[in-house]
Order: sequence, then C-alpha cells, then structure tokens
Amino acid sequence: MCVVFTGCSAGDSPDSTAQDQNITTIETVLHQQFTGPDQTLMDLLDDPANSTIIGNGETTTPDAPTQLDVYLEEKYRPYFSERMYEEFIGTYALEYHTSPSNNGYQLDVETTKIEDVATTEGAYDFTVNVLYKKKGGEERHANVTGRMNINKESTITKYRLMDDDGLSKSLTSSH
Repeated sequence: MCVVFTGCSAGDSPDSTAQDQNITTIETVLHQQFTGPDQTLMDLLDDPANSTIIGNGETTTPDAPTQLDVYLEEKYRPYFSERMYEEFIGTYALEYHTSPSNNGYQLDVETTKIEDVATTEGAYDFTVNVLYKKKGGEERHANVTGRMNINKESTITKYRLMDDDGLSKSLTSSH
C-alpha cells in the first residue's frame, strides 16, 4: 500500500508580500509623524550647532551633516525616494512635532486605516486617527487623511495630506 500526500501551500504571493511591506512602510511613517512631539528632534532643533546663525553682519553655518541631518536621515530616509525625502522633510516632517512642543500638546496614533487604491498601482489612501491632548486638557481626536504612492522598492514617491481635520490649527493654539 502506498500513500501519497500532496499539499497546497498557502504562502504569500510576491504581490501580497510587497503590499504588506508597503503597508508597513506607510504605518511606520504615520506613527513617526503623528506621535510626539519627538523630544530628540526638538532638542536637535534647539541646538545652535544645527542652525545657521545670521547676525552682526556675519553668517555662521554648521558643518554638514549636522546631528539634526543625521537624525532625520536615520528616522525617515529609508522610507522615501530621494526627491520625496527632501520634499517630506521640507514640508511635512516637522509640523506635527514643533507646534505640539511649542504649545504643550501630546499626540498619539490611535488607529490607522490603509487602503490600496485599485485604480492606481502603488497608491494607498490612509486615515490616521490622532489622539491629542494639551497638558491638563481634555483628549481630542482628529482624522487625518491622505495618499501615499510607493514604488517597487517599497519607498514612498509621493506623500499628500488631504485633510487633517483641523489638527494643525488646533496645535498652533496656545489654549
């Protein structure tokens, strides 16, 4: 008597593995951006060694790369294409850390929802529910929505915030 076993593997297809990596990339960036303020980042921003100082007819420029440059590179660079990294740092990376730090708010990501956009390859819509609270104040929520495009290397090539549900305006308020 001979018994033959055959099995089907329910392993991940290359497409689902890539999609899982893309979602991990998006979640990581969203958590880094909307949890804070990042005290290390704030300390580096406040350190004059990371700043160009203009005054008394002189300009003092720090040696490159600064500790701030290195920190941002380590924190965000692995997730972005070269062009999008520069745009992200210049446009988005600091806003949800500096305003909360300056005005006494704490931010935490409560949930993230990420959906593959069926009509556009590599595009993902996201909604992140951000819990924010001013020291001594009541907890509030904001649903931040946007879209990220990711290439075959699982790096972000486009990052757009569509609506932050009034979060940035609330964070700039001192009351």
